[in-house]
Amino acid sequence: MGTAVDRNDALVRLVDQTRGRSATPMLQRLDPYGSVIFSSAEMPQFLEELTRLEALAETSEELRVIQAFEELAHECAADPTLELHLDGD
Repeated sequence: MGTAVDRNDALVRLVDQTRGRSATPMLQRLDPYGSVIFSSAEMPQFLEELTRLEALAETSEELRVIQAFEELAHECAADPTLELHLDGD
């Protein structure tokens, strides 16, 4: 198990750029002040949506954060007993 930290809310800012579009329905569930849990079975779609965010990344920090979440998602996808927990402030 691992942890990805987004101290500067890069993921939230990138997701906000996609709000209202149908391209990232899973990421639309993110709440900067709440929590969301994704199952192992949801990881292929989650990874696809993170790839879409990579195209929006403008800084190395934004890209680093996305890649950290991608690593966790790959780990979760490989083990059906794992879940990915995204917790806001």
